[in-house]
Amino acid sequence: LLVLLCPSRPHTAGSESISFSNPLGQGDEVCDVLARGLKDMLFIVRSEASTLYNHLPSRILGDLKCAPIVVFSTISHQIGPHTVFNALANVSDSTKTSEPAFELYNQLQEAKDTFADLSELKEDGSHDLGKFSLVPSLVAAYRMNPDKKWYLHIEDRTYVSLPNIISWTSALNSSEPVYTGSQAALAALESR
Repeated sequence: LLVLLCPSRPHTAGSESISFSNPLGQGDEVCDVLARGLKDMLFIVRSEASTLYNHLPSRILGDLKCAPIVVFSTISHQIGPHTVFNALANVSDSTKTSEPAFELYNQLQEAKDTFADLSELKEDGSHDLGKFSLVPSLVAAYRMNPDKKWYLHIEDRTYVSLPNIISWTSALNSSEPVYTGSQAALAALESR
């Protein structure tokens, strides 16, 4: 799943923002070439807590090594130089108590705090935290870095061809709202 969003407001220079570059790509010749094309993008990577170490390290060391990224999950964590932000931290207490999926969320927080194995606590049909984390992660990423033209939301299993993304977005107008990705995800965004 790739969700490409651009805010429908003009970008202003000098906005306060947090820079999310991948320090693993610094000094890399390929990353230096791609940097100019990636400067207006932020890749928002979502990873289930149970799979943080299955897919994310290869993404960070591989195809996303040169990309500005921010990582969200259902727990807060640190993986090397990357902070993993809890996308559900600001969900209301009433939602957390009324939605059955948050039983898993509470188990994940306890497991993280006790250094238990998170891979045993997987999302499933009745415990789908992903549907609650998409919009909060997009909003949080935008607030952290409001000066970007493109916000690309991907799952941790998604391979990204940075040269293709650069070429594709250069043909788009960032001052017009754009959504591309799964129609199911679009329906979820429109219903909120």
